[in-house]
Amino acid sequence: MKLIVFSDLHYADKGHYEPRGKKLSQYSEILMEKLITLANNDIKPDACIFLGDFIEDANDHDLDMAFLKHALSLFKGFKMPVYMIPGNHEFKTLSRTEVAQAMHQCHPTYSVTLNGYHLIFLGLGVEESLAPHNDSIA
Repeated sequence: MKLIVFSDLHYADKGHYEPRGKKLSQYSEILMEKLITLANNDIKPDACIFLGDFIEDANDHDLDMAFLKHALSLFKGFKMPVYMIPGNHEFKTLSRTEVAQAMHQCHPTYSVTLNGYHLIFLGLGVEESLAPHNDSIA
């Protein structure tokens, strides 16, 4: 099975990204276009897996939602299945419910079977009832 696994798109429109360290927010759309072209025409993987940080949060709810919706729209160019989980930048101003709805997901943790392999995606936001207790191992 052939997979493309990537993360940290950090999309922000031109008026709202600040160059920080090695983040390439200003190139996020161009890099996605190149990846989509390579994936569709050359690599031809069985699936793409995105591991979060769609946006470079602007610390503004409405702007962050607009960034998330735009970033998610970029993924429509892939001709193969795309599996994704949210990252920490999606939750700076957006609720878990808002992010899940934008991503058309019921829960950030899910699994799929692909070509006989069972893939498990452990997203942020595991319900407290599912989290381990703070009991000591010793």
